[in-house]
Amino acid sequence: MDHRKETIVKEITYWKHNKLLPTQYGDFLLALYTEGEDKSAPNETSTYQTRHKENIVTFVFFIMNLLLLPLSFLVIYFTEMGIIMQTGLLSIFVGIAYTSSRYRFTNDLLIRRMLDFLILILLLTLTIHVISYMTSSKIIVYWAITIHCFVWMILGTIKKAVYLLMFGFLGLTALAILITL
Repeated sequence: MDHRKETIVKEITYWKHNKLLPTQYGDFLLALYTEGEDKSAPNETSTYQTRHKENIVTFVFFIMNLLLLPLSFLVIYFTEMGIIMQTGLLSIFVGIAYTSSRYRFTNDLLIRRMLDFLILILLLTLTIHVISYMTSSKIIVYWAITIHCFVWMILGTIKKAVYLLMFGFLGLTALAILITL
């Protein structure tokens, strides 16, 4: 195999390894450029086992992050900790959700979007908690929720993320219903 084909095979292997190219396409291109003599190509069972392990790890990360939301409500409403301790724990929860979404889920777009939304919900919860502790005025809490929803809508417009626009609008609608009740 000449130098040009070796370079192409290395690039295809890199794309396949980093999930920039679907596995079937990568296998096809590798078979095409190596003329069916690729010794480094993994067999089908090891590829399946690797994908299965990745799916399990992804599921565990997702469930752990999903459990942070109920834990944050538990910290706020059912503990006798001071405001600084509660705020610190909620900030740690937001940091964990952010770090794990950036570290683990760089390739899975749906889960990354869900975790980004979870981070925004945790941040909203933290903001509401701090504001409601510092002041007893519901109007200030309503304004904080309104600002958060508008920030979500602005981020949705900038990032072209329809789900952020939708949840920002739903948040404003729910707030309007809550105020009128």
